Amino acid sequence: MRLLWVLILSLLVISGYSQVDIPASFPNGDVAYDAYLQANLKFPDLAFKAKQSAEIRVLVSIDTFGKVAIESFIFPNTGLGFEEEVTRFIDNMPLWNPAYRDGEISTAQTILIYNFTYEPPKEETQKKQIPFYKDCEVLPTFIGGKDSVETFLESVLTDSFNQSFDTITAEIQFIIGAKGKVIFAEVLTHSGDVEQRTLVAAIKMLPNCTAGTINNKPVNVQRKMIVTLYSDDADLDVVDN
Repeated sequence: MRLLWVLILSLLVISGYSQVDIPASFPNGDVAYDAYLQANLKFPDLAFKAKQSAEIRVLVSIDTFGKVAIESFIFPNTGLGFEEEVTRFIDNMPLWNPAYRDGEISTAQTILIYNFTYEPPKEETQKKQIPFYKDCEVLPTFIGGKDSVETFLESVLTDSFNQSFDTITAEIQFIIGAKGKVIFAEVLTHSGDVEQRTLVAAIKMLPNCTAGTINNKPVNVQRKMIVTLYSDDADLDVVDN
């Protein structure tokens, strides 16, 4: 889950829809179903970017072999990717235990309800709680400038986090506190093999710098920077014998 920022995915109800003596059930019961759901149902990218939540109700049929198939969605399509994600999830679901009617295996229908709840990422909430300036009289500075920041991040990613990569290009944004320490960091855009959360963790480890000031008073300042990082392996020339 992408830095699977905070979200809730839960099955609210599995209710019998057709008349059977023993309803169809997920193998090993509700606890197993919940574990399968948490591991496999994802929050749609489009909905996450739009910061939208939804309750999705879907009528499904379970045949005599336990195969689950979608019959219809109860509500109109949201257009945010929820229905597509539920369809993918159900299409890849393992076979259920089939229903029984009058002692015989029977087809059945049931309504599944999925609740997708968007919650702001922890980093976003944290940022809102930190007062900062976007500009100041004297900007915060790292000894060695941008080159030293890139060198430090390369070292942390390869040595401390054991990351393997060729080239990473990223636009990073961070808040440098009044004591010269990075107190908040996020990655706005990036390309490369390292996950954003790992890059954020490395940024937060940057050594203290000279804090920004207003009226000679140190203040929290937000900075942006585009960095290009190379691993040691990416700098090696390969010679064919």
